[in-house]
Amino acid sequence: MCEKYGYGHGIIISKPKWDENDVKIFCNWLALLGFQTKSLYGQTLYSIRTKGTESIIKMAKEKIKSLKRKYTTTNPVAKQLSAKTTVSPLKNMFKQLDAQSLDTITIAEHNLILSSIRHEQIAIAMEMILSQPSARKKRNRARRLSNLGRLGRRISILPCLHIDNNDRLEKSFCLTQVNTEKSEGIKHKNTMIPAKAIQCVICTTYLSTAELNSVVAFVSREWRNMAMRTIAWRVADYSKYVSRLVPSACGSNKILCSQTRRKNMLELYSSYPRGNYLADGAYKEVYKVFCPKTQSYCIFTIMNISAIRQAGNEHIIQQEVAHSLLISELVRRRWCPNFVEIYEMFLSEEYPRSNFWGSPTDRTQKQANVQSVEEISSPSKNGEGASRIALYQYIQMEYCDGGDLEHFISLQVNQILPFESVVVPFFFQMVFSLFCARERLHLRHCDIKLLNYLLCDINRKGLAKTEGENTSVLYGLEEDHFLLQMPHDFSYWVKLADFGTANSAIENIGQPISIDQFTTLENTPIEYLLGGDRMKQTMKADTFSLGLAYFHLCTGRAPYEEILADVRCPEQLVRDLKSVWTSGRATSSFKLVRKVIEDDEDMVLYHTLYRFIVLFGLPDVHPSFTHDSPVVWKVLQKHLRPRKTPSARVLRVKKEASQAGTKLSVVEICQQDSQSYSIAHGTNDAIARGRQRLASVPGAMELLREMTDFDPEQRPTLKTVLQGPIFTSLRVDNLSDVAADFTYNAYSNANLAQGCPDV
Repeated sequence: MCEKYGYGHGIIISKPKWDENDVKIFCNWLALLGFQTKSLYGQTLYSIRTKGTESIIKMAKEKIKSLKRKYTTTNPVAKQLSAKTTVSPLKNMFKQLDAQSLDTITIAEHNLILSSIRHEQIAIAMEMILSQPSARKKRNRARRLSNLGRLGRRISILPCLHIDNNDRLEKSFCLTQVNTEKSEGIKHKNTMIPAKAIQCVICTTYLSTAELNSVVAFVSREWRNMAMRTIAWRVADYSKYVSRLVPSACGSNKILCSQTRRKNMLELYSSYPRGNYLADGAYKEVYKVFCPKTQSYCIFTIMNISAIRQAGNEHIIQQEVAHSLLISELVRRRWCPNFVEIYEMFLSEEYPRSNFWGSPTDRTQKQANVQSVEEISSPSKNGEGASRIALYQYIQMEYCDGGDLEHFISLQVNQILPFESVVVPFFFQMVFSLFCARERLHLRHCDIKLLNYLLCDINRKGLAKTEGENTSVLYGLEEDHFLLQMPHDFSYWVKLADFGTANSAIENIGQPISIDQFTTLENTPIEYLLGGDRMKQTMKADTFSLGLAYFHLCTGRAPYEEILADVRCPEQLVRDLKSVWTSGRATSSFKLVRKVIEDDEDMVLYHTLYRFIVLFGLPDVHPSFTHDSPVVWKVLQKHLRPRKTPSARVLRVKKEASQAGTKLSVVEICQQDSQSYSIAHGTNDAIARGRQRLASVPGAMELLREMTDFDPEQRPTLKTVLQGPIFTSLRVDNLSDVAADFTYNAYSNANLAQGCPDV
C-alpha cells in the first residue's frame, strides 16, 4: 500500500496514469479496506488507523498465496514478475504503481512512525512548510552567514588540548597544591588536586576516550563533567582528520584523511535505502531517511567541513556539535527527555546522491536502486561525489515529526493551542529542558525561541493509545512531582535544539558580554540595549528570551515580528538612541551594539527596544544595572517621562511646537501604541486574547512579567518557575495513584545526595 497514496506518512502527489475506470476501482478498493479520505492543502489524503490493520495485512498475505497458486502464466504481467526476484508480496500486486516510482510501507513501519492521523497530517504539513521559501528564513540565514556570524567567538566549551608526545617529559608538573607557611618555613602538600590541574590532565591526550569513559567518569561529578566535555570535543574536532589537498598521480586533487570515524557509502545507502531532502540551514543540509532495521525514520544533517573551514567558522560548528553531544547524553542517561538525541556521527568524502536521497530541487522521497548501490565502491566512481573535493560530516539524530513549535501553532485552528491541557504542559517541558541544561552543563543557549523547540510524537515508539486517551509523563523535582497529561492529538515531546550559539564555559559567567550574545535580534535582552558592553554574561538573558517564547506560546503570534510588526520606533527617539549607540568615542559603552547596528539595515534594535516598552511599559524604578551607564535610560526618560516645562521656557517651547505643526511627541505616539498593544490594557485581538488566557491560570500573568523584567536581577530562576503557581495543576501528591506512561525522576529527592541547585 503506497505511502504516497495515503498509507503511512505521505500524500497523493499525482494520480497513476491509468484509465479513469481503473483509478476509480483503485479508490473504491481503498475505501473498502477502511481508508478514510481527508483534504489537506487542497490535496486528497487516504488514511487508515493502525487499529485493525494487522487483520488487513493478514488477509492480504493469504490472498497473495492463493493468487500465486492460481495465477496462470497467460497473464503477461505475471510472466514479467516471475522473471524477477520478489522483494515484497504487496509489491508484486502493484506492478503498475511501481512503474510510477511510488514507495511502499509495511504495517510494522506504520505502527512505529506516527501514532495518529492527526500526527501524520502535522508531519506532512511541516515538510511542506520547510519546502516553501520564506523571507524570515532567508533573513535569519543571511544573518548567520554575515560578517557578524564570522566574528571571533570566545571558547564556549572546554576544548581538548593537544600535547606533542615529545613535550610530555619536558612539561612535567605536580598535581598537588603547594602551600608555604612562613612561620615554620616548611612546605606542606595539600592532597586536594586543583581544578586547573585536573582539567589539564583530563583534557589532554594523556588519557584515552575509553579511560575517560570507564575510569575518570566514576571518580566524581566534577571529573565526569570534564570527561564528558573532553569526549564531546574529541568527537567534534575533525581537524586531525583533514589534511591538505595534494596533487595525485593523475593530476587531480584528493583529500587525505584518516579512516577513523568514516563510513563507506555502500554501507550507508544499504542501511538507509529511502530518503528525501528536508531543509537547509546556514551551514548544513537536512535529509529524512528510513531505516528498515529499526523500522523508523531518522534525520541526517550534513555539513561541508571544507567550506566551513574556508569561511573561518569551524570552531563555531565544533562547539555546536560538542554541545549537541553533551545534551544528547542527558537524554540517554534519563536526566531529561526534552532534547534531540544524536545516534551517530561519521565522516565521508561523498555528498548524498540526489537520485538516492533527493535534492533541494526534488524533495520527493527516493528509493536507492540496489544495483546502483552495489556499484559504489569509492567516491571516485561516483561522478556526482567526485565533483566535490571535500569532506562531509554526517550527524544522525532522531526525527522530530511535529516540526518546530512556532509553525506547529500556525497549523492550529485560529493559531491557538488549548491553554491548560496543551500550553501549560508544553511550557513545562520548555522550562525543564533549559533547567536541566543549566544544572548539568552550566549552559546558556543564547537563542531561545519557539523555532528552536522541536516536537516529537511521544506515542510513535510503540505506545498504544486509543483516540481520546491522554498520554501521561511524570517529572520529579526534589519533593515535587508533576504529571503532564496531554491529549492524544497533542502528545508530543518538546525538545530544545540548535546549540550553535550555546556557551557552557562556566568561567565565562560574569565576564562582559560579547558579540556572540546578539543572535536573534528581535529577542535581544533589554539590558543589552541599556547597559551595553558593561553587561555581564549570566543565565538571566535566556530567562528573558524564554519569557518572550512563553508569550508567543500563549498568544499564537510572535510578540515583535507579528503582533507589533506595525509598531515603529519614533524618529525623535531613533535620533537620540543613534547618537548614543553609534558614538565613535573611545569611552563609549556601546561598541557591541554599534557593530550590530552596522550590520542591520532594518533598524531592528531600535524597534525592539521601543516595542518592549509599548508591550510591557517603562518601569518607574531606575534599573540597578544602568547606574554605571545611564545614558540610554536618560534618553528614554527624556522622551517618555518628560518633565514639566519651567515657566521661563514656556514661550520657547510653544514656538518649537508651532514650528513642528501637528507632529506628535514620542510620549504621545507611545500612548497611542500602548492603547492597542500594551499587555495591561491593549485592545489588539492577539494581545486581548493572550491577556485573557493568562488570567485564566493563577500566576501565569505574573510569571510573564517576572521573566521579562527590565532588571535581570529580578527575574526568577528556572527552579522557581518550575515550582511556581503556574504548574500547580500538574502537581501530584500521592504517587501510588499515578500510572504514568513515562517517568523522569532523576531530580527527585530519592535520587539526589543534596537538593537541586537554584538555577
